[in-house]
Amino acid sequence: MPQSAAFRSSTPSDLGFLIDILDRIEGRLQIVEAPSGEQIGQTIERLRVLVEELSAQVDTLVEDKTYLRADIDQRIANPPSGSNVTGNVTASGSVTANGNVAADGNVISGAAIAATTALSGQDLYATNAPGFNITGGRVAAWLENATGRLGTASSSRRYKQDEAPATIDPAAVLTIHPKTFHYIDEVRKRDDPAFEHYVGPEYVVAEEVGFIAEDLADARLDPFVVWREVDGAVVPDGVNYAMIAVAQQAVLLSLDARLRAHGM
Repeated sequence: MPQSAAFRSSTPSDLGFLIDILDRIEGRLQIVEAPSGEQIGQTIERLRVLVEELSAQVDTLVEDKTYLRADIDQRIANPPSGSNVTGNVTASGSVTANGNVAADGNVISGAAIAATTALSGQDLYATNAPGFNITGGRVAAWLENATGRLGTASSSRRYKQDEAPATIDPAAVLTIHPKTFHYIDEVRKRDDPAFEHYVGPEYVVAEEVGFIAEDLADARLDPFVVWREVDGAVVPDGVNYAMIAVAQQAVLLSLDARLRAHGM
């Protein structure tokens, strides 16, 4: 039994009549509120248009925000301006930069790398340089101790001041004897399997010839020594071979003066 009928059986007749009227009104409202076939069709059409609009927006977003395989391959081969790479960069052609080129990892190129400003990295390799024969104008290359910047030292008086004769002891220079030696890391390539650059017992260790930095320091030829801080102490680390000619010139001048003094 409907709830209204059950309620009507226990109420006065006038109130029951009113409830019947309210039930009839509720039924008519339900009929009025039910969508007609035309209303349903209109609703479906609106939904279809909405779906088409959403589909078009999705297509636009996909086109704007995603790349096809060909697009990805093209961008890998030719990175756009402003691209940042956190891993290794390998190029089989030229790499040209109008700004700085800085790498925390490796930058490897099979051809030229050209930068109009600074090119910096922990290790820089010019693999073709040892075999490239420079036949045109050339200058001696120098490395700046503090920065590792590659450049050349100007010797013109235009760049210098406070000129004075250098005090170089010819006798001290003559105490420096050339030595033959092997570099420890080169020997380890042959003898130490735990060494990261180990090659094996067949590796031929080159015999080197040169000076020992400590020998020059002991002879007080400090200007010709390359110094470096190691474990908090500044110690002899290298020899400025390009400047040895200056020390040898002092020896030659001393010998020439002695010969002239004896009428030779």
